[in-house]
Amino acid sequence: MPLSHDEARRRIHRYWMWYIGLLVLSAGVMVAGVFDFVTKLDFSLVSVGTTILSFAANVLVLTLIGTDAIIANMHRVAERRKIDEQQLALRAESEAKLRQFCG
Repeated sequence: MPLSHDEARRRIHRYWMWYIGLLVLSAGVMVAGVFDFVTKLDFSLVSVGTTILSFAANVLVLTLIGTDAIIANMHRVAERRKIDEQQLALRAESEAKLRQFCG
């Protein structure tokens, strides 16, 4: 049974808040783990900072590449769906043949 609009929004908000909470909790665990790792191996602050920036840059570049691939494929599909005069002529011919066949 479909939910009412208000009930659907309430559930979506609740699940979204749980999701954000889990993200914050996992980020905290990751920061604690990195801190523990850095203190045990005695890395310098510069080394840790450049490693984190390098990781972030790689994520951003990969996101850019993935987004570019998605947009290129969406453009390709949009170009294929354009109706030109040849397609209109073929459609009209097919409809005429169907009308003739079906009577």
